Amino acid sequence: MRFVLASQNQHKLREIRAMLEEFGIDLVSEADVGLDLDVEETGTTFEENSRQKAKAVMDQCHLPTIADDSGLEVDALDGAPGVYSHRFGNRDTDLERCCYLLEKLDGVPAPQRTACFVSVITCLFPDGREIVARGAVEGVILTEMRGENGFVRPAVLRSGKGKNVRPADGSGKERDLPSGPGTLQIPGRIPKVGVSC
Repeated sequence: MRFVLASQNQHKLREIRAMLEEFGIDLVSEADVGLDLDVEETGTTFEENSRQKAKAVMDQCHLPTIADDSGLEVDALDGAPGVYSHRFGNRDTDLERCCYLLEKLDGVPAPQRTACFVSVITCLFPDGREIVARGAVEGVILTEMRGENGFVRPAVLRSGKGKNVRPADGSGKERDLPSGPGTLQIPGRIPKVGVSC
């Protein structure tokens, strides 16, 4: 089965492809089908944004399409930054966003630094079928930066088991990756919608 990932992010492609290939899903990028779309995310939920991206790409390539949207919800910030994680504080880089987050939480005690990384994956099919999966990783925000890869990956989010969401050196199992919680629900649900492509 060939699916298209609504993203130009090669790291994301490798990450999600690794989780889906054992289920017989051949995940390719937009570029592989001749597309380079910049879809504006105007939704107010992860589900809306994920679906917007999947539909825009599917409408162009006419193949089953997978898209994701994810972000960090911090309890002490009333759920922010949420769907605005990628432009949190109008900062330009992941490092700047991480530093801004830690500044916002300066002085907040550990018990109140709880947070949740949410990942929503939408899979749309040309015949109208749709799968939406939502997953989350709960933890607490650290008081200092550790690592340097991404917004959440540097370990600003620490799991309840006392481990970082993913080691800063890039090691660790794929299921610990931020998009993993949503992605891992997709393969088991594909047979239920009768996919044959």
